[in-house]
Amino acid sequence: MGHEGQTGQRAGWTPEQVIALAEANPEAELFDGADRSDAMNFLMEYGEDAFVDWNTGECGFDTEQFKNLLQFVRGFPETVDYDPDRPSVPARVQAGEVLLKTVDLYNFNTIQIDLETFGGDAVCIGYPAGDGGRHAMTAIFSYAITSKSKQKEGAWAFMEYILGEEGGSNGMGFPTLRRRLEESMEEAIAVKYVLDEKGEIYLDENGEPVVLGNTSSVQYGDGWSYTYHTPTRQEAELILSLLKDAHPVFADSGNEIRNIIVQEAEAFFQGQKSVEEVSKIIQNRVKLYVDENW
Repeated sequence: MGHEGQTGQRAGWTPEQVIALAEANPEAELFDGADRSDAMNFLMEYGEDAFVDWNTGECGFDTEQFKNLLQFVRGFPETVDYDPDRPSVPARVQAGEVLLKTVDLYNFNTIQIDLETFGGDAVCIGYPAGDGGRHAMTAIFSYAITSKSKQKEGAWAFMEYILGEEGGSNGMGFPTLRRRLEESMEEAIAVKYVLDEKGEIYLDENGEPVVLGNTSSVQYGDGWSYTYHTPTRQEAELILSLLKDAHPVFADSGNEIRNIIVQEAEAFFQGQKSVEEVSKIIQNRVKLYVDENW
């Protein structure tokens, strides 16, 4: 998430646009306390699509575009020490000291504090990618059927059960089935009131109905605080739109191209090789991998 005035009003951007944002705001951090690994992961979570064309098998890791990315990442500290006296992230964002914040959504309440943090021009910009940007989706539980399974029919029956009405709820995260997702949204945005011993709506000292659940709050050491409210339909529908456009995110161990980049870029970050040398090595290794898997 970022400010519309800095990132643009539409979700989606490229690694080059991220670098341009940082360069236009040299006094601010891209993320709060971001180190070199954070910057690389953010830029390359989906950003490798800008340098690999799986339709043609072409790669562009020896281009000026990728070299600029490596030089940008090298500008981040290798590690960042935790400072207990550091102001909270919301306070730093509102002070213009931090440009972006990763927003983790696992129910229909969670986006409220981030919308408050960025104010009226908040925009869910997404991770940069070659095709304009994406939102990341992770699974609490995931299942697969091996291609060599001799019990595929039974496995599919289990999948239908676990995802269907008889399957249990995780208690956290969004349902997989669209119908159950929409039902959970309607339940989340329904305003519920505190009832007295007679079962009637309890009124406060001003004669106003007391809404159930509007007391959960968070407060940081620097005094910044936020009290949650019943999600509005607009907030909930924003979350639905983000889920609709989200793409699965994979662990680093399963992303061979990312592993190659991280392994070889370290020599440049440590001053052992030039950016030209490292980019050529990455280009050759990734091109070989793409040729073998294209």
